[in-house]
Amino acid sequence: MYSNRPKIKIPLTITDKILNIVALAILIAHLILIVFNIKNLPQQIPTHYGLSGTPDAFGSKSTLIILPIIALLIYVLFFVLTKFPNIHNYPVNINEKNALYFYKLSNGMLRILNVIINTIFIYITFGTIQIAKANANTLSPVILFVSIGLIFICVIYFLVKIFSYKEIK
Repeated sequence: MYSNRPKIKIPLTITDKILNIVALAILIAHLILIVFNIKNLPQQIPTHYGLSGTPDAFGSKSTLIILPIIALLIYVLFFVLTKFPNIHNYPVNINEKNALYFYKLSNGMLRILNVIINTIFIYITFGTIQIAKANANTLSPVILFVSIGLIFICVIYFLVKIFSYKEIK
């Protein structure tokens, strides 16, 4: 299935480079946020939130490192996947004529999702720190729903671009 797809090296655009840097910067900021706050946190911090943004489970402050680790794994996975767009799952047939267009689209979607997901994770960590320090009571459910909405909007946008593609004859 993937073996007959063209293997094309996709040159990075300025936008691609900016999105990679932004995602990496958010990841680094995430780690810095934890390093500068972990010592000042109580032993028990929120580890899970209900739909209203209210903490409903608590655990050790060492659990704070879980989200940046997941974010790092996602960053690396998406970064590597952009190097092999021929193995991505597409809802259309890929051939020599349309490969470059679809590969760029897919890579763009991965880069944007990487930024969105890293932003969601750093927001959750920041909110957890604020709640643990008693500076806040809840995470804003609005921000979380908007963030999740952005993921859906991103995916829908790229699906529309894929299905509206007209091959040049």
